[in-house]
Amino acid sequence: MPSPSASFLNVLFVIIIYFRMRFFLVCAAVLVAVAARSNRHHGKPPCGMPKFSEKLATEKKTELEAIWKDFKEGEECDEEREKTKEFVSKLSDEERKGLFGDHHKHHRGPHFLKGVPEEVRDKFQTLFRDHTVDREEKHKRFHEMAMKELTGDKLEEFLKFEKTMEERKAEWNKKVDALSVDARKVYEQLQALREQKRKILAEAKPEIRKELDALFDHHHHRFGRHHGHHSEERRH
Repeated sequence: MPSPSASFLNVLFVIIIYFRMRFFLVCAAVLVAVAARSNRHHGKPPCGMPKFSEKLATEKKTELEAIWKDFKEGEECDEEREKTKEFVSKLSDEERKGLFGDHHKHHRGPHFLKGVPEEVRDKFQTLFRDHTVDREEKHKRFHEMAMKELTGDKLEEFLKFEKTMEERKAEWNKKVDALSVDARKVYEQLQALREQKRKILAEAKPEIRKELDALFDHHHHRFGRHHGHHSEERRH
C-alpha cells in the first residue's frame, strides 16, 4: 500500500493539475470573448439578415431576403456580405438616408465637393456620369459649372484641382509622345475603344446606364479607383 504521505502528494498533484486546467480554460474563454468583441467593432459585419432590413419597403426587403435565404447559422457568409453591399450600392440616396441617416453617406469625389450643398454635388456628379459628352467638352462644362456654383475656398480648391489635372495631362502627353511607333498604334487603338465605350453608354437607355453605373461604383469602391498606369489613362 502507498504511504499516507504518497497518497497526499498524489491528491495534491491532481488538485494542482485541476486548477491549472481551469486557469487555462478561463484564459481561453476570455481571449475568445475579446476576439469576438473586437470582430464586432472593427471586423466584418455579423452574418445574417441585416437589422436595417426592417426599414426596407416590402419589395426591397424581399430582394434582400433572397440573398440570405440559403445562409445557415455558423457558416461563412462572405458571398452574402458582398451581395448585400452591392444591394445597398444600388439603393437611391433617399433610400440609404432612410436606412442609415446622413452619417452613413460618405463623401466620394474630389475634395472641392466635400461639404458643398447636396444639389451642387449632384450637378457635378450628373455631368461626370453624362456619357453623351466627350472629354474635352466635359472639362469645359466642369469649369463653367465651378465658376457658377462654387465660391470662396471651394472655388479656390477647384482651381487648384484643375491646375493639377492639367499638369498631369501635360506629363501624360509627354509619356505618350515618347512611345515607340508600334506602342503608339496600340495606345491609339485603346483610346478608340474608350471612345467607342462612351458612345455605347451614351446610346443606352437611362435605366441601363444607371444599372451599369451602380455596378462600376461597387467595383471601384471594393478594389480602388486607381491602378498604376490605368489610372493615368482614365484621367486623360
